[in-house]
Parts: sequence; structure tokens; C-alpha cells
Amino acid sequence: MPKKWQICIVLFLATTLNYLDRQTMSILAPALQKELHLDNEALGWLFAVFYYAYTFSQMAVGPILDRANLRWAFTFAVLLWSVVSALTGLANGFVTLLIFRLALGVVESANWPAGMRVLSRLLEPRERALGNGIFTSGTSVGALVAPGLILGISAIFGWRLAFVLIGSLGAIWICGWLLMTRDRSMNPIWREPTPHGSDGLAGQRRIFQSILKSSRFLPVLAVAVCVSLMIHENWRWQAWYRVAQKMIARGEIGAPIGYGFRTRTRDGIGDEPYAKQPYFRQLRRLLIDEVLVHHMDTARFLFGEIDSVHAQASRRNPNVIAEDQAILVLAHEAGVHGWIDGHRLTDPNPDGPAMGDAFFEGELGIISIPATGDVYRNNVLAWKNDVAVGYRGDSVRATQAHFIAGLKAGGTFESAGRSYLRTFAAVEAAYRSISERRCIPLSEILKPGSAF
Repeated sequence: MPKKWQICIVLFLATTLNYLDRQTMSILAPALQKELHLDNEALGWLFAVFYYAYTFSQMAVGPILDRANLRWAFTFAVLLWSVVSALTGLANGFVTLLIFRLALGVVESANWPAGMRVLSRLLEPRERALGNGIFTSGTSVGALVAPGLILGISAIFGWRLAFVLIGSLGAIWICGWLLMTRDRSMNPIWREPTPHGSDGLAGQRRIFQSILKSSRFLPVLAVAVCVSLMIHENWRWQAWYRVAQKMIARGEIGAPIGYGFRTRTRDGIGDEPYAKQPYFRQLRRLLIDEVLVHHMDTARFLFGEIDSVHAQASRRNPNVIAEDQAILVLAHEAGVHGWIDGHRLTDPNPDGPAMGDAFFEGELGIISIPATGDVYRNNVLAWKNDVAVGYRGDSVRATQAHFIAGLKAGGTFESAGRSYLRTFAAVEAAYRSISERRCIPLSEILKPGSAF
């Protein structure tokens, strides 16, 4: 077996150990509660402190590993978490357990960034999916073998020795790791030159600032700390768009070809535009970021992921700072093309809750939606908008109902934080298109290592 795949297996074993060590307490919880007189609240804190320490430590450990010798950094990490796990067997109460769990969360956080970094340097791009699969499968194997192994040791030797023996497995792994990686020809895998401008405290500060400014940061952070994050994107929940989506899904207009949105409302004119939202006047990004983003997300809902965006924009009212008129041309991965034309300088005619009109064209017909919110198929009324309550087709209530239903059922939200990054990426592509006067593929915005 080639050396690179042997290393993948050793990394798999590290992940297995990582999960064995972290699960020892949860599996032995009944014995700990009985002997150390812990109630359920105390036990909850012991579990929570590990995961919070684990999550936030990765933000500090990652930059360190980028500059460290990964061979020795991985060795040191496994040594530390094995020692902490073994020492947990000496705990005599809640406080000492809390300290050990906090420490375990900190030192175990190195496993994922270190392992991924090794694989990215070790394997060719076409091999990384398999390598990552081998590495991460240690989580499942660790979870599978942990109950039988830990309870078996505890039944024979007691819960304290269970912590010690499980922690001692790390010593065996370290010996195998150092033996496997002793070849000097592998040195480029363990360390690479520090990127220009990223060394020292100033470089670290720039790295963290770029992370914190990224639109991906908050959704990823929310997922990492087990928060069910959903973006309150209510436009796709407007009743007429839900009706249109069902008609498209049933094939009533055949295979979709193209679409168009026009958004209008006359509140962006005069010396004091946007009276209900006066902060709009000072925004450095206005119409696309605050208004057309909703239509872009609705286009994703109706026709799938956006592949590229070409945009033009202008500022017509001198009493605002940013763009107040724009037109976007979008291409979708499914081959559908569309445009979004927006400004807030005139009212639609006829006026209505849809704040503009839209059409969706297919091989067998066309769906049109005027500002009234009625839905027509081939100019014949298919659905009459009689929703008289709530905001724009009662969309806010529908959005919140979807969120509550998802929480209750444990399902996936339509505009979950991670998924909604694709909408943010489309907005970013639009502004980059305006700046650079070219069509911007979303792959350029979402590529690994991008500031976005």
C-alpha cells in the first residue's frame, strides 16, 4: 500500500481515538453521577463546556497549525488529549471534571484542522474526497465501538481505570505515527513556507479580520455551536410564488426556459427618499443588497442554484449614496436564464402587494404574476390572490411557521444559514460584476480561500 494511504489510515485511527476519548464521560455518566453525586444540570454543563471549548479553540489552533510542523503538532495534540483523558480518572468532583472537560475540548480541537491540512498536502485533488472519507469515518467507528469497549473496561476495572486505559491508547498511536512519518522526503508535508503578509501578530490579526468580515463566518459559527440558523428570507414565502413553484413542479409550463422580475415602488424619489427606511440613504450598497437580493433568492427557490451574474447599476437620486437602479442577468446551473430589473422610482401599474410583476416561461406556456399577486397561466387566471392579512401575502407568518415546524421536526430549513450563502454569493457577484464590468461566475466567489 502506498505510504500516503497508510498515513490516511493512521489519521483515521487518530479520529477514532478522538471520539473514544470524548465519549468516555457520556457513556460512564451514570457511574459518575452516582459516585460523585452529580445531578443532570451538572452533567449538562460537563457536556456543554467540552463542545464550546472545542468549537472556539479551533479558531486559535488553526493559524498555529498553519505555521507549525504538522508531524510534531499532531503528536503533541494526541499526547495532550490522551493525558487529559487519563487524568480524568483522578477526578473527585464536579470542579475537577469541569476543568478536565474544558482542557479536553481545547486539545482535541487540533484533530480536524491538522488532519485536513495533512491531507491537502499529501493527496492530489482527485484523491482528497477518498482521503477525507477515510479520515472522517473515524467518527462513526469511534461512536460504534465506544459503548462496548468502554463499558466492558468499566465492568472489569471500574470507571476510573476506563478513563486511564482509553487515554493510554494514545501512546500506541503516537509510536505508530512517528514510525510511519520518519521519512525525510515527507518534510514538505509537515511544513510549508509562511504566506507573505501572514507572519507575526500583524499577519494573524489580518487573517482573523478577514475571517470575521466574511459573510460565511456567522452561519458557520452558528452551525458549529449547534444553533439551528435560518435566514428570515420571506420573499420566497409570498403566496403567489409558492403557487407558481407548485405549478412549475407539476410541469404546467413544461421545462423552464427563462424568467423576469420587475420590482417597483415609488418611495425612492425626492429630497428625503425611503421615508420608512431612512437609513437607506447612507448605505454604500443599496438596491441590490436590500431589495433585489430577495428576487435572487426567489429565483434560486424556483429554478435552482445560480451559476453566474452580470449586473449594471446607477444612482439616479443624488440624495442617496449608493445604487438605486439596477438590472441583473442570471444564469442557473439547470440552464435557465433570467433577469431582474429594479428601482424604487415609480409605482407598478396596477399597484399591489407583490411590489412589481414577474413572468416564468416554459416550453409549454408562461406563468405571469402582476403586482396584485394573482397568478395567470397563458393569460388565464389560475389563482386569485385573496390573502388580505399579513405582510405581502402573509409571507412573514409563513416564514416563521416554517421555522417552528423545522425546529419541532428537526428538519432542514429552506433558507438555512449555510444554504443561504449561495444567495449572499450571488449578491457579491452582482457588485463585482458592476465594478469589473464582466459576467461573474459564482464559483469565483465561492472558491476555497476567497475572502467571501
